[in-house]
Amino acid sequence: MAIFADTSAVVRAYLVDEPDHAALAEVLLEGPEPVVISALAEVEIVSALARATRDGRLGRSLADRILAAFAADTASDGPLAVAMFDAVAAFAAARRLPLKDRLRMLDALQLAAAPALAATTDEELAFCTRDKDQAAAARAERFCVL
Repeated sequence: MAIFADTSAVVRAYLVDEPDHAALAEVLLEGPEPVVISALAEVEIVSALARATRDGRLGRSLADRILAAFAADTASDGPLAVAMFDAVAAFAAARRLPLKDRLRMLDALQLAAAPALAATTDEELAFCTRDKDQAAAARAERFCVL
């Protein structure tokens, strides 16, 4: 099984004060299964860390260390593979998701990108998220949700 990890799960794998941090770090960063994130996650991670820094939750130096760890983890030999996707197709698919599910825009785009990534592997692709609405939508799209 391969894992598609949404930003909601990836951020928690890096931030030690988040619920499920240890379990997500183990599965996403240290586990045996291949883990794929979309290119959208790279921007969302930076945004989440910037927000946590502005809110005083993280110091600038800790945020910089987390960003460096993320950069290393998304390098060619890291545990997170960054996948590009067909933006036109993903946007078209994402347009229908908020109509039937309670999804925010980027959550819909992440979910819409996952089937294209699933088509690139012979393995079943599980969808890892910590957003309950996105998890429900992923189940409706027939993903195994972690």
